[in-house]
Amino acid sequence: MVVSQTKSPGSDLSPETKTGLPYSPLCEFNSIRSRVLNQVVERTARDFDRAPLDLVLGEALYTEKIRIKRSHDNIFTKKRTQADRRLWGSIQSGLLKPSAELDRKELLQQVLAHYTEEIGGHFDPRVYKFATGVIPYGFNWLLNAASVKHFMPWKQTESITKQLMIGGETEHLRKLAQKGTILLVPTHQSNIDSILIGYIIYLLGLPPFAYGAGLNLYMNPLLTFFMGNLGAYTVDRRKSNAIYKQTLKNYSTAILREGVHSIFFPGGGRSRSGAIESKLKLGLMGTAL
Repeated sequence: MVVSQTKSPGSDLSPETKTGLPYSPLCEFNSIRSRVLNQVVERTARDFDRAPLDLVLGEALYTEKIRIKRSHDNIFTKKRTQADRRLWGSIQSGLLKPSAELDRKELLQQVLAHYTEEIGGHFDPRVYKFATGVIPYGFNWLLNAASVKHFMPWKQTESITKQLMIGGETEHLRKLAQKGTILLVPTHQSNIDSILIGYIIYLLGLPPFAYGAGLNLYMNPLLTFFMGNLGAYTVDRRKSNAIYKQTLKNYSTAILREGVHSIFFPGGGRSRSGAIESKLKLGLMGTAL
């Protein structure tokens, strides 16, 4: 866990927002989202100021066409892939024109606008309150799915909160949340880690945290709705081009600068044993530096 020394933008305000949640810029993120995304576009464009854009865009076009060709869409992801095809069809047509006729910076702006909109998350306090209310039922259902007697989620035998053991310097953590921006770097063992950690954050009375979620999790409208309104931003590991990677890093940097507490899984993937990872992926986590 890393805590910045800088005061978060809202730390001098009331500890609770008008929504009743502990203060975090994430609670009001929808009102600043367009500004943050514009900053990400401008910053990333500057990062490629001296780069050979024909080469950078050509490499992105090549890798993206391969990715799109290999993608296996369902009814819910088809629209996203169609938008990708339109974008890269436009980029391909643009690259065939001489640079004197079509400035490569305009093509880069198209790609950056597309990527930032895809990556950028949303946050709705109403969805957050609803989600934290139903999570105990969901966990109880998962833990009792093999039991016919307790299969129905409302037939809880014991509150999930009584089965969770939360230890450590929790009071100190609450105080730090009012002084700086917290980076939570937990081990990653299962697919429900993000939900479980988010719920524990809620139980501790901490403000909501942003986190990166694999684009593969946005495969059905229910998950897309909840994750898309709980501060998650998308991470597509299939996109390997330099433009996407830089845009993703700059988005993480931008929300940290806004004082948004964030969760990173430093090992990248899951650790089956639950042990602390010895090899860390410093891409997104390095944005704190």
